[in-house]
Amino acid sequence: MSNRVIQLEFNEICPPLVERFMAAGELPNFKRLYDRSEIYTTDAGEQPPNLEPWIQWTTVHTGMSYAEHGLFNLDEGHRLPAEQIWSRLSAAGKKVWICGSMNVGHNDDINGFIAPDPWAKNVSSFPAGEFDDYLNFVRQNVQEHTNANARPGFGDTRRFIQFLVRKGLTLGLATRLVRQVLLERSTGKFRWQRASMLDLIQWNVFRTYWQKHRPEFSTLFLNSVAHFQHVYWRNMEPELFTARPDTAEQEEFQNAILNGYKVFDDVIGECLDMIGPGDRIVLLSALSQHPCLKYEDMGGKRHYRPFDFPALTTLAGIDAPYECSPVMTEEFLLRFETAEQAASAMAQLSGLMVSGEPAIRVRQDQEELMVGCGMFREVSTEERVVCGTAGNEGIAFFDLFYQIAEKKSGEHDPAGLCWMTAADGQQRLHRDALPLVAVHGKVMALMTDEEQQAAA
Repeated sequence: MSNRVIQLEFNEICPPLVERFMAAGELPNFKRLYDRSEIYTTDAGEQPPNLEPWIQWTTVHTGMSYAEHGLFNLDEGHRLPAEQIWSRLSAAGKKVWICGSMNVGHNDDINGFIAPDPWAKNVSSFPAGEFDDYLNFVRQNVQEHTNANARPGFGDTRRFIQFLVRKGLTLGLATRLVRQVLLERSTGKFRWQRASMLDLIQWNVFRTYWQKHRPEFSTLFLNSVAHFQHVYWRNMEPELFTARPDTAEQEEFQNAILNGYKVFDDVIGECLDMIGPGDRIVLLSALSQHPCLKYEDMGGKRHYRPFDFPALTTLAGIDAPYECSPVMTEEFLLRFETAEQAASAMAQLSGLMVSGEPAIRVRQDQEELMVGCGMFREVSTEERVVCGTAGNEGIAFFDLFYQIAEKKSGEHDPAGLCWMTAADGQQRLHRDALPLVAVHGKVMALMTDEEQQAAA
């Protein structure tokens, strides 16, 4: 009989930071897992612009390189020309439980449960409607967490709470959520910790389904540390940066990344205590990060996000119908009815300028456009967005965009982490980098009797 395998997908956690925090005694449960695992550093085999988590996680789930699977954006799992690991295992008769994995795709006869990532609109949960009350709330908080004007409605919040009460609201989780609310109200700060709270909620939902249904293969995707590294590396290691954070900022954010890792450490500890003797854990990061220093000569990289997209597209002269979906940071995905409409819209958006600089970055993938603000410097309140071909006065920049508070200070790195609990419980350190495309085969091997016999 095959093992149960839990694949912990801790997005973009960094091998050097894990080693540093373990050595300092901050991550005891990471150390418990480390001491009984096959330890690899992975190599994504890609560089920007092809170094993005939604690309690398698709590689993990298929064993295909980017050149082979071709998924460049979020919410493209339905376009994948091959089955992902859960579909293959389900077809072999194994029960699966996929919780939040990026760029999922699936057929209609999955043996188990699938809750897609918060950016998925083209892939539904399985069984149909099973996670809608949960995902609707999470999507609002993840996609629009920087927009103070975009908050879940009362009905969405009520249904989300009801879902949690049924599917994973433990006393421990409820206590942590109450403490978070009290901390924010008493200090007026630490709202950033909500990202960790969402990950703890996801873990509790995952655990409830896992304990009830005992799937043979499951995944749990958590993202808060990736976000913290992107925006708070400057606070963790201010000596590396030219634009130093001030004292007040340091008081709130200097331990943000460490605290994120400690939340993940709690999840690993509870997971280790939950599993049985024959069960295995695979810990993956797909890629990682390192300090982003190339924008320091302009005071750090800033991000601006549109809060009035219809006004922006109207200014550009776009009249074709489209659907707009927030993605990450400053980016939005626009879907048109045809590739020709998308190409025309890309040309029109490319004509928007701010003080002679392109206001928009845009790339096309068939009928879709990935759109983001092209301004990374500090923009003044007097500057305007103008249409280069219309000769008009345009619109004030901050009538279309708002500035995301944090400066970018971490960027993607192709090195990743792969720990796989060994059948005999003995640690093995592998010095050579493991190509990311090879991870899929190793995980599949854990699901076979042949692998167990070989290990014995």
